[in-house]
Amino acid sequence: MSSWTLLHEMLNSTSLLEGPRMQLMQDLCLSCDMLRDQVTSYHTHLCITSLLQDPAGHNWNNVRPFFEGQRCSFAVQMWAFHLKALRYDLWELCPPQLAVKILGEVLNTSLLHIEKLYSLIRPSSARLPQFRGDILGTLATVASLLPFLYDDADSLTSLHTHCWSLLSSLAVLGCNLDLLGSSMVQHSTPLVLEDFSQWRTFLDLSAFELQWPWGGVGERVEQLWGLVSAPQPRWDRLLAVSGCACGLGACVCLCAPLTMSAP
Repeated sequence: MSSWTLLHEMLNSTSLLEGPRMQLMQDLCLSCDMLRDQVTSYHTHLCITSLLQDPAGHNWNNVRPFFEGQRCSFAVQMWAFHLKALRYDLWELCPPQLAVKILGEVLNTSLLHIEKLYSLIRPSSARLPQFRGDILGTLATVASLLPFLYDDADSLTSLHTHCWSLLSSLAVLGCNLDLLGSSMVQHSTPLVLEDFSQWRTFLDLSAFELQWPWGGVGERVEQLWGLVSAPQPRWDRLLAVSGCACGLGACVCLCAPLTMSAP
């Protein structure tokens, strides 16, 4: 796995490889690609068929609240823990591009499953807090992982689409309309319809009782954090962004060594 990127670069350089060496390199690349697919498939299958399955906790017709309405489902919590631990292992063991690709695929596929599942749920009034907590917990988990996928444009576009769908389900079933209306009036920043990432803006609304993890600091800090936290930091882009961030780049760079070693 650690030589995946090197093998593909050598394979593209046909002038260095001829005859039997070319065939050997092609076989090695094929083996690495198969191993990558197996790792991705394993973690995706684990999330969908095991971690996100909780028949006892997902009894949405129950007239009794789930843990007094004070927490989200265990399934969503375990899914979040698994993704963060997977990110840590990938950053430690895999080459940068491969690590980002695997994390993006696992997160995308498992999030699609969550989106389909919660779009069909019609919880009882007692289970509304659990329903709300599950979606908010899912969105917060995705938000915390987005900076690590900053260079994977395809994954980001798909993730934003799934999050908008989840946010729509939350607004329809789990939000107080009066509180949402008053929050929208206070939150006067206009939306840009072409910007799919603006679903995170609504996590600041008091109607959902959750704040965006960056605390409203801004997209610039998110970009800086993603560049510093990448498995292979992009120092050229980091300098370009930090030069326009009014000192925020230095703060992120100083804080990053304290957190990059933790899952």
